Amino acid sequence: EPVPAPEAGAPPLAPAPANRELVAEIVSAVEARLARDLEERVARQVSAQVDATVAGALESVRKEIAEAVAAAVTDALSRHPHR
Repeated sequence: EPVPAPEAGAPPLAPAPANRELVAEIVSAVEARLARDLEERVARQVSAQVDATVAGALESVRKEIAEAVAAAVTDALSRHPHR
């Protein structure tokens, strides 16, 4: 049976218990979905930032290693000029 429309100016009808449960279920489902979506977005963004930071650190370490090797070779050759 259709629910009668409230009269103009009448206070809104309180939702029936079944309607409140349905609304609570819908709100809960939406909140859960939004939380998952947000978690996935944050994880992707953080992962990209971590990848970039690691790549930068590796490049820095490679340069430092190359400089250390060059310095060690130069020092060794200067101590042993006949080799």
